[in-house]
Amino acid sequence: MSFSLRHNMIINNLIEHAKTSQLNFKLSAVLVSGSRPISSPVVNSDSRYCRGKCQPSLHAEGAALLKHCGKFLTYSDKKGWCFLREKGKEQEVT
Repeated sequence: MSFSLRHNMIINNLIEHAKTSQLNFKLSAVLVSGSRPISSPVVNSDSRYCRGKCQPSLHAEGAALLKHCGKFLTYSDKKGWCFLREKGKEQEVT
């Protein structure tokens, strides 16, 4: 399958998932490695709390990271969202 055809299929799948969002701005995201999805599509949500932090909504890209990275993703008031690589070491998410 060609590179552009694979990307078109991913984009079309994301569009269909975005239509299921309950918010006015319908977004969806998926994590991709190379040209292959490594997670399932996630839509934005009206989530009030995420990991103990109050926020107005959870963007689709943030939800995709949280779903895929799970316990390796943490929040710091000083640094924001960070990946935990080794015990006690954080790497900022940019």
